[in-house]
Amino acid sequence: VVGDRCAAAQLMQLDLNYWLPDDVLVKADRATMRSSLEMRTPYLNRHLAEFASGLPTSIHLRGGGKHLLRQLVQRCVPAEAGRPKQAFRVPAAEWLRGPLSATLEDQLARGSLYEEQWFDRGAVRTAFDEHRRGAADKTSVLWPLLALGLWLDRVRGRDGA
Repeated sequence: VVGDRCAAAQLMQLDLNYWLPDDVLVKADRATMRSSLEMRTPYLNRHLAEFASGLPTSIHLRGGGKHLLRQLVQRCVPAEAGRPKQAFRVPAAEWLRGPLSATLEDQLARGSLYEEQWFDRGAVRTAFDEHRRGAADKTSVLWPLLALGLWLDRVRGRDGA
């Protein structure tokens, strides 16, 4: 304890005064502005922040944090919403079978991928055919190869731009 406030309360105040405005919010603002989005921060509402800062530290730290918020949300949100976080999935497997199939086909036929002889064209063709038929999911091989091929074409001035 430093002064009349516990260390946890002092650390929360430091986060609020320095880490949040000088790091987290700056990064979030840049990321959203880059995508022409406007971010909302409902937990930074002045009245809510004042209420939360007046709560005892024990409430902030109970149950690993966010205890009060979790209790309130439980009343309003279905239990299914409590599942673990997961990353946003890009439907690359479907794209490679559908809208990007012709692009990958073009890479296999004439792209820059094979000039360096880094890849066996026959093996890549087999992987693509298996993927397209649905016999195997070869996304983890085909997706990076497509990206590399498109990048090589662009670097070498063959991207049609």
